[in-house]
Amino acid sequence: MADVMSKTINIPGREPLDKTSFKYSGVNYSGVCRAAKSLMLEFLKTCFENLPKSHQFRFDEEQNHSKINIVDKLTFNLNEVDKRPAIVVHRGSVGFSKQGRDSTIKHGRLQRRQDDSGEYEGSTHKTGLLRGALSVRCYGKGQTLQAELLGESVFELITDMEDALREIGFFECYANGIGEEVKVSEGGKVTYIMVPINVVFSMQRSWSITPTNLRIMRDAVIKNLQVINQD
Repeated sequence: MADVMSKTINIPGREPLDKTSFKYSGVNYSGVCRAAKSLMLEFLKTCFENLPKSHQFRFDEEQNHSKINIVDKLTFNLNEVDKRPAIVVHRGSVGFSKQGRDSTIKHGRLQRRQDDSGEYEGSTHKTGLLRGALSVRCYGKGQTLQAELLGESVFELITDMEDALREIGFFECYANGIGEEVKVSEGGKVTYIMVPINVVFSMQRSWSITPTNLRIMRDAVIKNLQVINQD
């Protein structure tokens, strides 16, 4: 959802720009970082929930009936793997794709008002792609093939369902690779096996900037530059 706010640029030791100088409206899926992980969790839950009830990896929102856990890393308890295998989603770094000087697409323009104020009106709208990574980690008991089988299933599922992932909100999302088995020790004893799947994604973010008093902005910037030049 969009949120509109007035922003003040305050440089220590300098005169701040007037807080009414411009308005900012950002549309970002309630936070791309949170949305990417939430979308992947919901996607995996839906897919594994649609498996036959007899399947060894069928998911159910009712934990007493579920044969696997599908959780965010912040709510994951490793000891739960004793009861059932788990799929845990981690988010890596996220940032704008930097191709050229300005990676955003701009549209809209400012124009001088039809009066003698010398001010401008209009908005600048931008949209850009945020790229990031997810790590989907599959856990199973040691000395079993649970983690390996579950990891292969998730890897193939994300690969086969790229179109569906775009439909639910990703601009792009694909499995970049599946890692080897990792032994997870607890108390010096190998108890669990973990298989990671690396996922690359991109999501679109849009926002606009509407100057409301360019004269104030211009005067404040000039004053700040004059002070800087005098230092």
